[in-house]
Amino acid sequence: MWRSAASNALTFLILVFLLIGALALWGQAQYYGAGPLSEAKCLLVDRGQTMRKLSQQLDEMGALSQPAIFRIGSEYENKTAQLKAGSFLIPQGSSMRRDHRYCNPWWGKYLRY
Repeated sequence: MWRSAASNALTFLILVFLLIGALALWGQAQYYGAGPLSEAKCLLVDRGQTMRKLSQQLDEMGALSQPAIFRIGSEYENKTAQLKAGSFLIPQGSSMRRDHRYCNPWWGKYLRY
């Protein structure tokens, strides 16, 4: 009886780990894949703006498919502290990884008026 319970528990844990791995692969594909933006758009980042507010702003303009994955990826790559205020051009089909790079004047096209 204990053997079958242990076997069932082990099978359950393996399935959970496989599900977590599949979820991570899906999230990575969303983060690095081409974005839904059909044309280049200008983005205004205010001073002191948070990554959560930026992800909401990008989602409203149609540049993100999953705002939560954008925030998780940005946090994972330690990009949240590099967020800069200014106007930025987000190119057509830009991936989520590139979206937050464009909000850093050393990586993206920083628009000056």
